[in-house]
Amino acid sequence: MPSTDTYLKAMGQGLVQVFGSSSTAALRILFAQYILSGVLDTYDAALDDAGFWRAAAIRALPDTGEAHAATRTLDEFVDRRRSLLAAQDIFATVDGKHILGAIDEVYRQLDGNPQARLLAPGIQSLLTLESAIKHWADAEFRAAGGKIEQILRAIAETESSARITLASYRAWMMELQAAAAELSVKRRSMLQEIDRQLDEPQELIREAIHQQAGVTEALLGQSPAKMMLGWRDTYDQFLDVYTSERRRSHKLEKMNELFKALFIDRNPTYPLLRRWYRIVDSSPELPAVDGDQPPSTAADSAPPAANGTSAAADSAPPAADSAPPAASDERQRSGLGRALLAGAGFIGLLIIIGGLIALGAGGDFDSFLAELGLASMPTVSPTMTMTAVTRTPTREPSPNDAQTAVGTAARIASRDQDVGATAPSETDTPAATDTESPTATDTDSPTATETAAATDTPTATPSPSDTPTVTRTPTATLPPAGLQGSQDLLALYRDALSDPFWNEDRFSLQDESWRLGTDSQTSGETIFFFPPAELLNQRFGNDAPRRISRIEATLTLRSFNPAVVSDDDVYFGILFQSTSSGDNAGIKIQAAGANAINLALYENSETNFVSQRSVNVLIARLRLDRDPTSGSVTAFFNDSQIGAPMRSIALDEAVAPVIFVKDGGVTVGVTAWQITLE
Repeated sequence: MPSTDTYLKAMGQGLVQVFGSSSTAALRILFAQYILSGVLDTYDAALDDAGFWRAAAIRALPDTGEAHAATRTLDEFVDRRRSLLAAQDIFATVDGKHILGAIDEVYRQLDGNPQARLLAPGIQSLLTLESAIKHWADAEFRAAGGKIEQILRAIAETESSARITLASYRAWMMELQAAAAELSVKRRSMLQEIDRQLDEPQELIREAIHQQAGVTEALLGQSPAKMMLGWRDTYDQFLDVYTSERRRSHKLEKMNELFKALFIDRNPTYPLLRRWYRIVDSSPELPAVDGDQPPSTAADSAPPAANGTSAAADSAPPAADSAPPAASDERQRSGLGRALLAGAGFIGLLIIIGGLIALGAGGDFDSFLAELGLASMPTVSPTMTMTAVTRTPTREPSPNDAQTAVGTAARIASRDQDVGATAPSETDTPAATDTESPTATDTDSPTATETAAATDTPTATPSPSDTPTVTRTPTATLPPAGLQGSQDLLALYRDALSDPFWNEDRFSLQDESWRLGTDSQTSGETIFFFPPAELLNQRFGNDAPRRISRIEATLTLRSFNPAVVSDDDVYFGILFQSTSSGDNAGIKIQAAGANAINLALYENSETNFVSQRSVNVLIARLRLDRDPTSGSVTAFFNDSQIGAPMRSIALDEAVAPVIFVKDGGVTVGVTAWQITLE
């Protein structure tokens, strides 16, 4: 095939020679035709063909063609297209996880390109990609998806302005965008399932935490997936321990080791893992066998001792490293115990029926016992019988128990005043509290009859100093450990409306809706509102401020007065406030326009911006979780974690559950306000 030079030589000896001998106008037209052909080929990225047409144009005008303005323009166009096509080739390498470690190098190459100005949106998108990967590595899939959306817009702008194609870069971003959307939905479902705090493991949680680790590793590689892989492995290990049939002490030991895992407090399943730990901690030492009740080391599984108390109550629990009994031995012991109990019950029934028949026939009950060979059996006192039957040390106390204890204490006090010196020792023995009704005995002494009557009919009224109060003394009305679980603070304030614990101008109940803040001008900066520690202890008991592990509140921006406060100074939120040091940690919501809000962490009275969200109605479901092992506080907005945990409050400090709002010109509605007590 003839070379390009051969074609050009033939052209010079052909059309160029003919046109040159007849008219110079024809040569100029031919020159322009060659230049335009070069421009078209350059536009189509055929730079070699563009070079051919440039050489042909110069031969058409051998004297002036190379210095002609059209030739210089073509040269500039070719150089620009060459630079842009080189950039296109560099962008083509950004098509998978292999490029994540070299993004900085790609950025430098593109930034040094002569056409960097035209490539600016695409070059900037590489920095956005790094930010998206960081959000993704923190399992903030929704934020990562927003960054990827920005990258796709930058790609489209670069392709339009630079006339290049970034197909592989766009395809990878679209794949990441779809995965981020799916993982975000899955994560939200997982968090909702975790918030249900179910005792039984849920497959949805296991599937979601496996999916987010697996998809991240497949699309982004080992490094961005490192934390999520750790979360997955930790959850699986906890699940294996929780569902195993091992001893309680062995499970707790394993769980304590797993709680030392890296980023354990950032694991989305961490609240669930804590709950599993508490469930195991309160369970029997040995697991149940064949559907029977689990064997217990407490007093209810041991025979009564001679003094009327369970022998097992004074014995030490089995060592943590001792092995559980074999299933066959356990079944044999269970079967033998049931057989002995059945035999004892049958004999007792015969004794009762026979005694009734003997008494009904005018006979003597002692004679009846002698006939049965039981005349020498010692008489068991009612106190011993009550203690052996009603001892239940494994049951958790409840508020009803406290009320029962109050009534029992009153009856004991009444009985003591009636009996006087007749039975002084009964008020000093715990067994006397269990004797509330007279029991038939085999003695007819007047002393025994008087004691039974005094026990059965409490006639004396205790003095006010001896009567526990059920409304304002939590030591008498609450369990020793205090109330636990979720507690409604709005209900607390509704019940205490007659007690002025607060300024009703700033926090009040209006038409069944709570309002915080004021529309009028004030001299203050921020309203921090919280129940006093005395009120919390009075209602919940057992040093409640030290046991608060969660605050939840639903706050709605009801109104703000533009004449008093500017648009960018409208804010509200919730926080933990130390009652001793004044340190605090919480979340702050700030208006950022008609349809946007800024989310920020509020730590030691400093605002740290995290992200911006688009909203139609400013309703915020806010939550703060306090880690009982480290004291760190994690913030949530609409069930999504905001930022990293805050560690400003010491672990052993008592805290107040605070809601706050801009003082003056802003009011918020409080539709829910709860705390969780450990």
